[in-house]
Amino acid sequence: MYLYKALIAKVCSMDLIIVAIATSGTAASIMPSGRTAHSRFKIPIKLGDSTMCSFTKQSGTAELLRRASLIVWDEVAMTKRQAVKALDRILQDVMDCLQPFGGKVMLFGGDFRQVLPVVARGTRAQITDATLLKSYIWESVWRIRLTQNMRAQSDTWFADYLLRIGNDTEETIGDDYVQLPHDILIDSPTDDIFIDTLIDHFKRKQFPIRLSFAMTINKAQVPHRQLYVALSRGVSRETTWVVARKNKDMDRSGKGTKNIVYRDVLES
Repeated sequence: MYLYKALIAKVCSMDLIIVAIATSGTAASIMPSGRTAHSRFKIPIKLGDSTMCSFTKQSGTAELLRRASLIVWDEVAMTKRQAVKALDRILQDVMDCLQPFGGKVMLFGGDFRQVLPVVARGTRAQITDATLLKSYIWESVWRIRLTQNMRAQSDTWFADYLLRIGNDTEETIGDDYVQLPHDILIDSPTDDIFIDTLIDHFKRKQFPIRLSFAMTINKAQVPHRQLYVALSRGVSRETTWVVARKNKDMDRSGKGTKNIVYRDVLES
């Protein structure tokens, strides 16, 4: 995010217009003047190969895009390729130019080691196919790789461990299980705790269940890269702790956990 903020500040200092968006609301909220892609470009929730953005060439959004010198899209690894295609099509129309994105300069940011697009009941192949990597646009993207983990620069061992988890090069135990280092492990309880009686008193508290469900379902499914995403929030061994439950079929020690990786995504 530091790099985005520095770039946005530089472009604004040149009296140029920049449009900053992100796939998720959380990422958009910490970008200067950030909006989600769906909000800014009026991208429909239900996406298909023929999806179009819901604004016209005469709208204020179209005028903003005409004047913009740079469009920044963060967390693009989480974005379905059809959403990017919809923007490509509308920009070609708005700019009356058949070049990719109507000739506009696009900056995509994201890490395909992290969470991929959500596909309802999707298989591994369907989730992979939904990524930008499978779009015709990807062939026109110039890739620049950031190689130094600035967040974990105080602990090179931890930074290297994150890369091994992210690249799926950490030694596995059986089917997708990795051994957690002792430095970050909190011993789990010996036995599971169950309450075999009903609670005496219930207190009803209402909350937006659809919003909460939308925020948590991806985590509950433990898809590609959840372990990497969770560990990468830490900055060192001293600040990162993991509790792993014992698995009777695979890891009885309580010192391992699953590391789900879609290698075909990393190799694209």
